[in-house]
Amino acid sequence: LSIKEVSLSTATQQMVESLDAKVVEKIKLKVKLDRKLWPIQVDQQGLHDSIQELIKNAIDAMPSGGTLSLHCTNETIEVSDFNELDLPAGDYATLVIKDTGNGMTEKISSRIFEPFFTTKETYGSGLGLSQVYGFVLRNGGDINIVSTQMLGTEVTLYFPRHIASQEDVALEVEQVPSLEYQRTILAVDHDPEVLGLVNKALSAEGYNVLLADNGVDALKVLGAEYVDLVFCAVGMPQMSGYQLYLEVKDAYPEVDFLINETKSDSTYLPPFPSYIVQSLVEKPFTGQAVVEAIEEAFEDE
Repeated sequence: LSIKEVSLSTATQQMVESLDAKVVEKIKLKVKLDRKLWPIQVDQQGLHDSIQELIKNAIDAMPSGGTLSLHCTNETIEVSDFNELDLPAGDYATLVIKDTGNGMTEKISSRIFEPFFTTKETYGSGLGLSQVYGFVLRNGGDINIVSTQMLGTEVTLYFPRHIASQEDVALEVEQVPSLEYQRTILAVDHDPEVLGLVNKALSAEGYNVLLADNGVDALKVLGAEYVDLVFCAVGMPQMSGYQLYLEVKDAYPEVDFLINETKSDSTYLPPFPSYIVQSLVEKPFTGQAVVEAIEEAFEDE
């Protein structure tokens, strides 16, 4: 085993990227990875194998398609908290894997981590989930499962936060790569020059940039790709920036939203929330202004 500090968000992203394209075509994938997730200390290969097994089981539970959601976040368990898990109070990095599949009865869900127990009649040894459970427990964590027949299953992994000693930090600070993953920005504007400027500026800063010249196409991109933030013009043909905002917040509430508009039109904005209006980027803007606005939006999360 190779026990070291790893990022649960990075490991999850790597497993998502490794999914077979034919499998992904059959499901809707929603991913939300906390950019400030606390590090954990585990065997990296064991973590990858565990996430892969849980994703595989979630997909198998949706033979006719459905939605697979993966969400990494920080959670603090207080001494006074009602705690169904066998966990002491403290800080934990968590991964929630949720499907909209067949779900399980309470009787089945209570046994799924038993060795050799399986619901797959034609294949499956029944060892996969028991090994996942053992891996999580060995690393000081726990697993919680909530499942409802015909609605789906939600599995949450808890791993204790790892706080490196000052000596470890001094030795590794120049050797350990950033645990942050590449953020994806969807730029939406009917002006190709604006899209070109935004693409060039953000790509130079290491962002993954996706482009759409109208709101309808933007929604198609959001349905096929994981996006951290939408940078959108307010005035556009076919679908206004405000209409796109409403659609995004309804279907993808985890996606951040940043708008831009000319100064003359900025006083006549639709009823966006105040925090979006306050961060408006006025046209004409420079590439650096876009970069700074997006970095500020991420810092405010």
